Amino acid sequence: MQQESCRTKRKRDWLDKLAADTAWMRIPDYVNEDFPPSSKQMKTLRYKENNIHDFAWFADKRFHVLKGKVRLPETGRVVTTWAMFTNQEAYLWRNAVSYINNALWYFSIWNGDYPYNTYTAVQSALNAGDGMEYPELTVIGVANDSYLLDEVIAHEICHSWFYSALGSDERRFPFMDESITSANESRYMDVRYPGKKLWEIELKKLEAG
Repeated sequence: MQQESCRTKRKRDWLDKLAADTAWMRIPDYVNEDFPPSSKQMKTLRYKENNIHDFAWFADKRFHVLKGKVRLPETGRVVTTWAMFTNQEAYLWRNAVSYINNALWYFSIWNGDYPYNTYTAVQSALNAGDGMEYPELTVIGVANDSYLLDEVIAHEICHSWFYSALGSDERRFPFMDESITSANESRYMDVRYPGKKLWEIELKKLEAG
């Protein structure tokens, strides 16, 4: 148990070191980079957890890392937030932690405190939809616009309540998943961007492809 605790601490220290490195902010927009060569040495990772209904894992040697914290409005509990992304849309993702924190704060007011201790948003390849949710984690595809990035991050975060914490069956009771989440997303965007019109939102989505 002590050995595992040391490993966990080393990983957290490594992530904190990455988050403290802001050199990537000086990279010009849209600068691509080659994928670093993989090590020839094999590595085995084992994960163990109880009472979970979904799991996801992402890795990319090119990830930039940002770390933040948000204090929940009711209990005052502090949630650690992470954003991990490549150069592809770094000019948008540099604000991702604030998007995550705002969404967690508002949804905690409307739906009860966020039920976990961390949340991570990851920018990566996505073949279907704008984002995909998992407990404490989301993967986001190409956003093309800061407004749309805020919107899709908020939507996926709200799934932390509506299906994740509730553990509802998304196929049998879809209204407890996408419907309630979309209602919360619309409320959030109205608060964050008062005066925005629905046609403007849909037009931006069409322009983004």
